[in-house]
This record gives sequence, C-alpha cells and structure tokens, in this order.
Amino acid sequence: MYRIGIDLGGTNIAVGLVDREYKIITKSNVPTHAERAPELIVDDMALLCRKVCADAGILMSEVEMIGIATPGIANHDTGVVEYANNLPFRKFPIATLLQERTGAKNILIENDANAAA
Repeated sequence: MYRIGIDLGGTNIAVGLVDREYKIITKSNVPTHAERAPELIVDDMALLCRKVCADAGILMSEVEMIGIATPGIANHDTGVVEYANNLPFRKFPIATLLQERTGAKNILIENDANAAA
C-alpha cells in the first residue's frame, strides 16, 4: 500500500507518493492560483494525486491514506479548514471534497506548521 502527502500552500500545491517504508516514489506540483474558487484548488489536488499514481504505475485504490498539510486553522476531526489567511477557505470541507474527487477512504488534514514539526 501507498500514501500520498499534499503540501498545500498559497503559492504551490506539492504532492508526493510514498511506499510503506516512506520512501518517496514520485512527486509533482502545480501553482495554487490562490485567488480561484476553493473547489478548483481541490480539483488540482485530486489531479496531482491521480498523476503521481499514474507516474508510479499504481491505482488510486492502492493508496491507503492521503494527508494534507494546509495553512490556517485545520480541524483534523472534521476535515474542515476553518480559516486560511492566504487561501479562500472559510469552513471549507477539504477532506470530503478531496475524497469525492479521488475515491480515497482515509484523508487527514493538519495545519502545515504542525505537520512540518
């Protein structure tokens, strides 16, 4: 099984695919274009998730978990970004929307500074 990590920032969205030993298999990124609707940002996150899987020759169904490091106040219990200063997220259900777009069953979110620590 594999895991995907997403670093969501005001400038770039970076996505990496790791194996069970946390070895980076592949990664990709795109500009965030933070001025857009938040749903379009999640569309790009989902696109990158599918891209890293395709680049590694695996199916999304082989990904057991996706973790999102997001700026702002992240409620890891609900998967909602309550507020982000540099993104248009206000009580935004990022985990649910990414789950709908990828089919991933396990999506966790955390504030990016906490995730980095």
